[in-house]
Amino acid sequence: MSIQNYYRWALLLPFAVPGVLSLLALVPEPRIPQPVGALLMFLFYSVLIGGIPYVLFALGFLVWSWGRDARSVRTAIYVSPLTYAGVLSACVLGYAAWDGDLTHQGTGGTLLLLATCAFVFGYAYVALAELLRVWLGARVADPDAVAS
Repeated sequence: MSIQNYYRWALLLPFAVPGVLSLLALVPEPRIPQPVGALLMFLFYSVLIGGIPYVLFALGFLVWSWGRDARSVRTAIYVSPLTYAGVLSACVLGYAAWDGDLTHQGTGGTLLLLATCAFVFGYAYVALAELLRVWLGARVADPDAVAS
């Protein structure tokens, strides 16, 4: 698999990780520790709140990445949490404007909270994608890798 295709598939991680981890909620015993349950809830709500903006971002990334070289795609993956935070912010502002609530006192705080979560979770998913790429090793062809 080319590294470009790997990173395209890695765009599914923000949906796959909460989906797989939500299966833990189906396990009746032993009970899930409260911190794990809180993380599961947070991941579920991250998909619920940020899902549509993320789909817009991922589709844009897919269109942009088609025909790009491996170095460009990798660089874009590394800055993608910043890009997604911008897309999420634009969607939140768009919704607030559509709702007629753009000047509401809590809009700025909500925007800051969501953008911060997008940034933190985004880089967690980038780190996970990189760990998986290293773990897959030779199955992901990296033309920029230095032969040793």
